[in-house]
Amino acid sequence: MEGREAKHIALAKFTHNTLFTNRWVQIDLESLLVEEPFPLEANEERNLITHGDNGPDDELQKLDLAKNVDELSLADNSLESKSFIAEHRGNDTSGETIERRIGLVHAVALVVGAIIGSGIFISPRYVVRSASSIGETSLVWVFGGVLSFFGGLCFCELGTFIKRSGGKYIYLKLAFGPFIGFLFSWIDVWVLDPCSFAILSLTFGVYATKPFFPSRGVASDNSTVKYHQPMMLVKLLAACSICIFTAINCISIRLAARVQVVFTSFKILAVASIVIVALIQPLSGAAKCAATELNHNVFSGSAISPGSIGHAFYSVMWAYQGWSSLNSITEEVKDPEKNFPWTLMISIPLVTLCYVLMNLAYFSVLTKQEILASDAVALTFASRLSPVFGAIMPAIVSLSCFGSLNSSLFSSSRMMFSITREKQLPSCLAMVHRNSQAPIPAILMRAFLALLMLLPTNVGNLLNWLMFVDWLIYRFVFIGLIWLRRKKATIPRPFQVNVLIPIFMTLVSLYFASIPFISNPVESVFGLVERLSGIPAYFVFIEKKWLFKSERLSRLSSKVSQLIQVILNVVPVQGENWAV
Repeated sequence: MEGREAKHIALAKFTHNTLFTNRWVQIDLESLLVEEPFPLEANEERNLITHGDNGPDDELQKLDLAKNVDELSLADNSLESKSFIAEHRGNDTSGETIERRIGLVHAVALVVGAIIGSGIFISPRYVVRSASSIGETSLVWVFGGVLSFFGGLCFCELGTFIKRSGGKYIYLKLAFGPFIGFLFSWIDVWVLDPCSFAILSLTFGVYATKPFFPSRGVASDNSTVKYHQPMMLVKLLAACSICIFTAINCISIRLAARVQVVFTSFKILAVASIVIVALIQPLSGAAKCAATELNHNVFSGSAISPGSIGHAFYSVMWAYQGWSSLNSITEEVKDPEKNFPWTLMISIPLVTLCYVLMNLAYFSVLTKQEILASDAVALTFASRLSPVFGAIMPAIVSLSCFGSLNSSLFSSSRMMFSITREKQLPSCLAMVHRNSQAPIPAILMRAFLALLMLLPTNVGNLLNWLMFVDWLIYRFVFIGLIWLRRKKATIPRPFQVNVLIPIFMTLVSLYFASIPFISNPVESVFGLVERLSGIPAYFVFIEKKWLFKSERLSRLSSKVSQLIQVILNVVPVQGENWAV
């Protein structure tokens, strides 16, 4: 035993030419070797969390015990694990821990900012097309908020029980193993998240340029105004917006959080102003007809059928997308046991109130036919109120999208960071800045992928092909919550919901996931095939590690990691906040 331990110590001692001080240093990892196991508590299995790709049962037995990243990796008795840490520690012998800097106000701003983007300004047309009546449309918006709240309750339990960043990915990995986690996340990381980020930036570019280009034509009923902007200019503004928020997120986490508070406050004030103006503005003849329709024919023309209601909810839930974004940054949230529930109870009702009031404001000025005929309901609504309001509405929509870019980048980069720490992406993406602790490599990679998505002429179809699988992922997360309750019932949960809620949300997510197969089967099958393409990728890159068996590639990877550390001044992160 002593010989084996001495061998491990000898292998752990190494020297290399440090890139930071240009002198030879010696790092001794003897003190980091785990000699004694952690004591087991009564009626509860305890162990260390490893970085290896173990099954879900092994993962679940390793909760709430890891103190740092070295202990996590050295807990694996294989020399490969020890050499991996020695190779990728760089010159920092202690690493960096993630400081919890996101308070309640910042958390609410991030969630509200992630939800309220361009959806409420565009999607009402598609909701009205399926729901038909004013009353039914309003109820769909209300119940969309209720569903988001129920889903948020489930994620609130997971976020306070599993105190690790990564959101859906980390929950799927702990519940079902690394294969399922990788299968449902790798397309998100490389395609879906960058694609949605690019579309949001393009939406900002489109609305930001509208006031500077005259309308191409106005419909005879004065309800639809069309614009023509040079696509190159739109993409240039989109690229600039991506670069601006990339710089902000790289400079400081607190700065990014404060910027989000500013933009979220603007969104709330803008919605309140729109509603107030709609109520006090003298109405034209057509608007008075719309107001009369709102007062006397609330449920006239309701289309009560599972298909129509399902499509209406599908459009509404797209506007509510982002309600689970806080779980991507769990390790950065102060006092998550308290702030997660409070964030949920403040943000979702606030967004629901804004959406319902905006919907009623639209119907108070526009008729149902005008809403259906408009490509941008908010612009038609504003131009009907007054020319001045019509001129500033594009700026309101563009700034709303602009603020959502920040929250989207903030949360999605943490998802990539979390997946990298689980050894399913290149290790250099799991590093943070020495001073700001921002995951700069992950942020830059996310921005780079989004910029690439700006090159195609149309990425909307790709997003449609893949979006429906989101609800399939949610279904597995809700099932995983139920499974974790059964599998790890002895581990305390600071926040726990009634089991009927995740069961209900499982059925709802299954229903939402099935809707696209009925309306757009070809696109849905394509999206499903894209997800399943992760199966060969997992076995090639993760399970068999064929790409990394080459010593030449391993040395190249090590050199690249060291170069990134020097250029970006980043270091590997410790796992102090990995405990769950």
